[in-house]
Amino acid sequence: MELKNVKLKIKLEPQSGTGQQSGKEWSKQTFVFEETDTKYPKMIALTAWNVTAQEIERLPIDAELNCDIRVESREYQGKWYTDAILSTFKVVNMPAKTYSPIEQEYMAASKTVDPQASYDKEGGDLPF
Repeated sequence: MELKNVKLKIKLEPQSGTGQQSGKEWSKQTFVFEETDTKYPKMIALTAWNVTAQEIERLPIDAELNCDIRVESREYQGKWYTDAILSTFKVVNMPAKTYSPIEQEYMAASKTVDPQASYDKEGGDLPF
């Protein structure tokens, strides 16, 4: 199943552990996305495992993605539980970096240096 143009809105805390039967390390994280192509956008919680979770964790909030998901259901003591698992994704649109007030102040105060303009070829002050 494919979800197109969803925005990353919330990153929940990652979970990790070791498989009882396999003994392998695992990690998972739930991310909440918002549909952008509908009149009444809905929120969708997707679970990502291992490397996929780590890659999405690095994305900023409001990054826009196309996602392939897998829906799985399982039964436990007569009740059924369904998970929507994020299998692959592609970043469609990354929000522009917004700078904090301190970064903006620093950038305004810093000078732009043109290395070619300050280099004197004839009188050169270089040691070689």
